[in-house]
Amino acid sequence: RKTTMGTKDNIIQSKILPHFKGKLVVDIEPIDIINWQVEMSKPLKKVVKTVIKNGKEEKEITYEKYSKTYLHTINNQIVAIFNYAKTIRKLPVSPCQGVAKMGSKKAPEREIWEPEDFEKFIKTQEHKPLLYYAYLTLFWTGVREAELLGVRKRDLDLRNGIIYVKEAYHK
Repeated sequence: RKTTMGTKDNIIQSKILPHFKGKLVVDIEPIDIINWQVEMSKPLKKVVKTVIKNGKEEKEITYEKYSKTYLHTINNQIVAIFNYAKTIRKLPVSPCQGVAKMGSKKAPEREIWEPEDFEKFIKTQEHKPLLYYAYLTLFWTGVREAELLGVRKRDLDLRNGIIYVKEAYHK
C-alpha cells in the first residue's frame, strides 16, 4: 500500500539515515546499531504542563518517548535493510545479527469501552451531528477512523444496512 511505503520511507529518511550519514554500509558495526538503538530510545522532548494538586498549581514535567511498539517497527526496518544488503548485495555479515531488538512486538492492553460507557459518552456528542454519527459508526461497526473517512456515498447500502469499506483515507 501507498501508506505503508510512506511509513517505511519516513522511518528510513528520518530515523535511520541521519544517524548513519556519511558511513558506508560495509563499515557499520554491531556497536553502531546498539548506539543507534540507544539514541532512538531516548526521550524526544520535555513537556511541562501546569496541574493543580491539593489546591495548588504545580508544574508537571514529563518526557515523551517513542512507544515500544514503534521502536520495534523502526528496528524491523533497519534489520530488513541489512538482510537485503546481506542476501542481495552480498554484504558479508549483517551488523544487526546478534544485536537484541529494541522495543516490543506486543502493545500494552488498551482500555475498551463497554456499551454503558459509550452511552454516557455519546450523549455528550448529541449536539454535534457529524461527530455523533461518526462515533456511533466507529463504536458499533469496529471500522477504523481512516476507513470511515474513506467511505463514500456509493459505499453505503442503506436498504440492507451495509457499509462497504473499500479504501482508507490518507493524506
